[in-house]
Amino acid sequence: MKQTVEVPESIYRQLLKLAYKEHSNVPFVARQILSQGLSEQKGHPDWFYELSRQITGLRNEVASAQRANAQLETNGEALVTKQISELRKDIQDLLLLHRETKAKLDEFQLTAAASAPTKAKGSRWTLLTGRLSQAFQANRPPATDDVLSAAG
Repeated sequence: MKQTVEVPESIYRQLLKLAYKEHSNVPFVARQILSQGLSEQKGHPDWFYELSRQITGLRNEVASAQRANAQLETNGEALVTKQISELRKDIQDLLLLHRETKAKLDEFQLTAAASAPTKAKGSRWTLLTGRLSQAFQANRPPATDDVLSAAG
């Protein structure tokens, strides 16, 4: 029982090339290709093909995640360098403000010290006699019970 199958011209030419390379005829090469294809198809159960598709999908996801991670790393590094430069600028501004404030404070202390009245320090004898003379003044009223109770 012979069966004939019509194939496109391009496929027939490839079969002829394979037959010529293997030193055989076209039907033999066609049977080998068909048997190899069927063995590959039936050689694995359905779950194998499903797992193969899932593995391929996971590989694609991993590759896209790695590309996104690489992009984030470059963006993150740029952000870190930008923030570091901003922090350095802020530190310089704060140091300048600190110097200005310290200079103003020193200037204020100098002007306050210059404008403050100086107290004349007397000797101890002068202070003691001054207080004693105030205690024994002639115009002071005599101590009465009312004055003593108000003072106490």
